[in-house]
Amino acid sequence: MKVPVVMPRIGSEETEYRITQWHKRIGERVFKGEPLCQVECGKATFDVESEYEGTLSAILVEADQVVEAGAKTAEIEVAGD
Repeated sequence: MKVPVVMPRIGSEETEYRITQWHKRIGERVFKGEPLCQVECGKATFDVESEYEGTLSAILVEADQVVEAGAKTAEIEVAGD
């Protein structure tokens, strides 16, 4: 089953974020809580962590692109029940 990776909203004023770097590549194993990508907003930089364990199956927003909070940025293939 594929689950979406969604850009979280950080703070109350920021709504747009730039993905500066992906820490994982398509096909790599991902663990819950592990950093997936680095994001920049305003003057701050932070890592977006995975909420799931599985395999990164798609990157929908490439590095250096701007994305809004709530947007789908990637997909993780997780084991089904």
